[in-house]
Amino acid sequence: VGKRSIAVLIMLAVVALLSLTGADCAISINTGSSSDDDKDKDATVVIGIADGLLVDAPVEGVQYESGSLRGVTGPAGEFRYERGGLVRFYIGDIPLGQAVPGKALITPLDLVAGGTLDSVPVINIARLLQSLDAVAGDDRISIPARVRDRALASNAALTGIIEHLDYADETRFVNAASQLLAVLTDGYPHTVVLVDAAEAHSHMRDAFSRAGVRVKH
Repeated sequence: VGKRSIAVLIMLAVVALLSLTGADCAISINTGSSSDDDKDKDATVVIGIADGLLVDAPVEGVQYESGSLRGVTGPAGEFRYERGGLVRFYIGDIPLGQAVPGKALITPLDLVAGGTLDSVPVINIARLLQSLDAVAGDDRISIPARVRDRALASNAALTGIIEHLDYADETRFVNAASQLLAVLTDGYPHTVVLVDAAEAHSHMRDAFSRAGVRVKH
C-alpha cells in the first residue's frame, strides 16, 4: 500500500474517531511521498468538522451522513458534518428530502429545493417526522431505534411502499405514509395517525418561532 493510501486511511480513521468524541476540528494531512517522481507530488487534504441541529422542534433519532461521517441525531437534533460538504438525512431506507450543504441549523425547508413553509413537500416531510414521534406531548420529535430498524426496503411488510413515498405528490404521499406508519409505529404507547397538513404547518411555525428561526412563506 502506498504512502498516500495509508495517509488517507489514517485521515478517515481520525475523522470517524472525532465524530464520536464531538470535537470541532480541522484535519490537515500531507499525502505526498519522498519520491522524486513527478507523478507523486505532495498534496494536503484538509477536512473541517462542525456541529449542526436538525429542527422541526428538535428531531432526535434520524440518521445522517456527511462525507465519512455517519450517525444519528441526538436529543437536541444535533448532528455533525464536514465543512463545505453535503449532509443527508434518512430513516432506515426512507430519505428525508435531498442532500443539502451542511450548516448550523437545518429544517425541513432546507431539505426541499426552494422550500418554503407552505411548500407541499416541506409540509409532508414534517408530517412524517411528527407522526413518527414516539413521545407525545414534549418539545421534541423522538424516533426510536426500532423504527430505523424496520424502515428498510428489505422488510417484507414494506414491499413497494418506500419507493412510492413522494413528498411532492399529496395522494401518493398520504397512501404510502399511512402504510409506513402502520408498520413502523406498531408498539407505540399511543394510536398513530398521519398528522394532517394544517397541524404540521402550525407545529413547524411554532417550533421555528421558539427557536428564533426566520422562514420563507
